[in-house]
Amino acid sequence: MKNILLFFITLCLKVPVNAQSLLGKWKISHLITERTIDEYIIYKPEEERSYGNHLSINESGTFSTHYTAECGNDCFTTTSGTYKMIDENHIRFFIKNISHSGECEGNSNPNKDIGLYYIHREENRIQLLKSDGNIEKDKQNVIYSKMIADFLNFERTIRKIEPQNKRIEKTSEKDAINAYLSELGYTDFGSLFSKPIESYGRSIILVRIEQKHQYLYLADMGKSYYISLYDFDYDFIKETDLLVDKINSDKELKAININEASFPHSGDDFNLLTVFTKTEKKSVEKIIHQEFNKYYELTTIYYLVNETPIYIEQNYDMKRASDRPVQNAFYIVDWNINKYILKKMNLGSRKFEKEKFEKIIELSKEKIKN
Repeated sequence: MKNILLFFITLCLKVPVNAQSLLGKWKISHLITERTIDEYIIYKPEEERSYGNHLSINESGTFSTHYTAECGNDCFTTTSGTYKMIDENHIRFFIKNISHSGECEGNSNPNKDIGLYYIHREENRIQLLKSDGNIEKDKQNVIYSKMIADFLNFERTIRKIEPQNKRIEKTSEKDAINAYLSELGYTDFGSLFSKPIESYGRSIILVRIEQKHQYLYLADMGKSYYISLYDFDYDFIKETDLLVDKINSDKELKAININEASFPHSGDDFNLLTVFTKTEKKSVEKIIHQEFNKYYELTTIYYLVNETPIYIEQNYDMKRASDRPVQNAFYIVDWNINKYILKKMNLGSRKFEKEKFEKIIELSKEKIKN
């Protein structure tokens, strides 16, 4: 009986369960065409009738992708081909036919092997990542993809920074990136991962420059590439976030409330100041300053390391528009020369009021050391 049970368990393990899970109808981030894309994201549609890019993977070894829209005035593309499951972690696609209708017309038959993809499953979606068959490199690419996704979420919130833009002759994407970084004067660099973004022909590229991670924006302009290097250090942002989290979770910090009489005020205005300090060092690590009047409430939170600000967050609530709070933050790159990165977390933004900030910080230090 034991041997029979073992036989059935072994048989079940040999069935490509993971491969079968790809069968069926999906939404897909980009249509599968002859264009090389490093990552596709597929997920089950929430509604039976939904618009956008669709993928069907069939038991017969064929696949198809197509685009739908609510409005008929659009370019509708359909592609088809075959696929081969290499193992439970890898799939290879062959694109055979592409057809267009609506506001674009034409058919083509690429008959092209678009390469091997690593299958990374998550709870609500599957990532298909370009692969060379090295499973360890595949797993590293999952990390790189997540890094770019995190960067994009942050990049959408910051003030626009003028990047270093160049048009580069269109060769391969990798060669274009190498040419661009060489023109900027870098010698130690390498391209790590490319993630397409919503607009067709546009990608964010994770690169290594002089042992640091940085990010490029690349747009396919037909005969050339338009490439930009983001000129802020995202690793610095993440390190700052970790320090802020550490301060917020520090249970040894002691809260000291400072009397509002310490603040100049008039009429119905009043202030509250709470300073968080290490008892043994009497060092200020966090300050919460609240300003109240009949028009607004402004809360400014300061985070300090070695008593120097690293991050300042503001929440500004207008009483006439309480449903539209203003929230922003300043990542302090260099406090002495007023260098910072402004993050807009909600509507509007506040000014970097260095003189006011310094007064609050100095008052906090003075009160806890007396």
